[in-house]
Amino acid sequence: MEQIIVFGKGAYFKRKEEYLLSNFEIVAFLDNNAEKNDNGQNEIPVYTPLEIHDLPNVPIYVMVSTKCVIELVEQLLSLNVPADMIRLGVSVPPAFNDFEEWVFNNNVDISVVSEGVCLK
Repeated sequence: MEQIIVFGKGAYFKRKEEYLLSNFEIVAFLDNNAEKNDNGQNEIPVYTPLEIHDLPNVPIYVMVSTKCVIELVEQLLSLNVPADMIRLGVSVPPAFNDFEEWVFNNNVDISVVSEGVCLK
């Protein structure tokens, strides 16, 4: 099972948690408000993004709603996380909102490139 890091552990993650836990091994959570020795769901440790370089080199799924996703992607890119290691929650079922429903129904590709988020 592929290992991943999840950035965000709120309502957006909760909506997609079952799919993620069934398809990936979550090795850590990232949270801008993490406190030392914080544990997330299922006793998975939580780190701040500044600690990213202490974590395994695995894909990072940004699991926040579309209104915050660009900010978190830019944060990861500024920490020198390669764009190809950043994945977006919009690609993870089930759809969170009408926009994601549209993305799924129209085979829209939303990915991260070195400049930010790209919609095709």
